[in-house]
Amino acid sequence: MPEPPDSTRRTDDHGHDSTEPRIRSRVDGRAHDGPHVRPFGWHPEVPIVRQIGDRPLFLGNRFAADPERSGRTFDAVLTVAEDREPGTTHFRPLVDSTDARWERFRPAVDTARRLYRADGDLLVHCKAGISRSTTVVAATIATEEDRRLSEAVDVVLEHRPYAVAHPQLRKLAAYYVAGCADRPPRTADR
Repeated sequence: MPEPPDSTRRTDDHGHDSTEPRIRSRVDGRAHDGPHVRPFGWHPEVPIVRQIGDRPLFLGNRFAADPERSGRTFDAVLTVAEDREPGTTHFRPLVDSTDARWERFRPAVDTARRLYRADGDLLVHCKAGISRSTTVVAATIATEEDRRLSEAVDVVLEHRPYAVAHPQLRKLAAYYVAGCADRPPRTADR
């Protein structure tokens, strides 16, 4: 059987060959080689701020919102974590679980879209900058730039490679994007 590209041939405890896929990427500014694993509940104690391309749109963790810790200020800070953080200008708490509900998700994305259209930099952050914020940012990009949700998620992943949205949040984002009647009209070249 051919070996998959970019893999390492190893021998297991029984002397059998095994092929282990390798993942190479940059994580928080450092080279990372291997799968991205974050123990449940663990969050780095440093500010994480990622600009999404050249947009005035940023996503981050809870320390990104605190100008004392991150050394950065934003014109608008949308907190989608369960706790308000220093620097928060708009608070739309979401849960990162199967308990995530439409009644909270829609106002969070509506707020992000309104702030994204306004002048200035927008930071959308949650506790770790991995699930809630990335889902809201992806739904915002999808609706404001008339993209499919999967394309918008790919845009976010380019800048936050190991962002993983909770399946319930991803489902709510799909509903939001599919039913968004107030998105900008498609142009002939798109």
